[in-house]
Amino acid sequence: MQKLPLPWLKPENEVLARDFEPGQLAPWLAECGVSGTVVVQAAHDENETSWLLELSRGNSFIKGVVGWVDLTAPDLGERLDRFKALGPFCGIRAPLLLEANGLTGLDRAILPGLQMLAEHDLACDLLVNAAQLKYFTGLFETAPDIRWVINHLGQPPLKGGDMAGWQTAMRQVARRPNVYCKVSGMVTLADSPKDFEEQVRPVFERVLEYFGPERLLWGSDWPVCLQAANYRQVHDRMAGLVAPLSQTEQVAIWAGTARKVYKLEV
Repeated sequence: MQKLPLPWLKPENEVLARDFEPGQLAPWLAECGVSGTVVVQAAHDENETSWLLELSRGNSFIKGVVGWVDLTAPDLGERLDRFKALGPFCGIRAPLLLEANGLTGLDRAILPGLQMLAEHDLACDLLVNAAQLKYFTGLFETAPDIRWVINHLGQPPLKGGDMAGWQTAMRQVARRPNVYCKVSGMVTLADSPKDFEEQVRPVFERVLEYFGPERLLWGSDWPVCLQAANYRQVHDRMAGLVAPLSQTEQVAIWAGTARKVYKLEV
């Protein structure tokens, strides 16, 4: 496949500025006893979505694809139908905020597209920080048919910042039953010189309190996690966090919630 532009990835990033293929992930999944995974877009390009769906046909452990699609496209419904026909297309992740004249707000142009997303029974992942969640509060209420997935725990500022603001924002959005939280990105969010468990345990306990295990799902964030830890280390740190929970609660976070929110046929 022709390389797609990734504006967020800097050429000097020696860890990530190279090709990653399913064959590199498969041994880690086997070692950790993970039978399936959902892959998530990295490029704002529908060609990548098609490519990820193509990869799923040759790699049975890819159970779902969260891709990118232009929510303002006049033929959006047809595009969603085409992706669903290509493979386990289960949702999208797209930027929904607009910055103009120094102000940030919700991009109103995507609202009809979100309605179409709901009609196709697809989830919507959100890569946002706590300060940005305020722009979505009303949307979560007015679009109750969409299953919203907040990525990377809402990016708590573990390296210094307004943790109280993060808690308030996450507590507020967790009141909506159609909002879920992905426990991912922890190793890159954490301040590496400090103890991981000491930093992340309080954050995990807060989202567990706010969302409950039935609305939490684990994400490895591979290969981005490689900037701080390999797949096995990410998996084992998550295992340590959920160890005090019941077996039923652990199953929900490891797999059950993902099956539910992405409607996975596994």
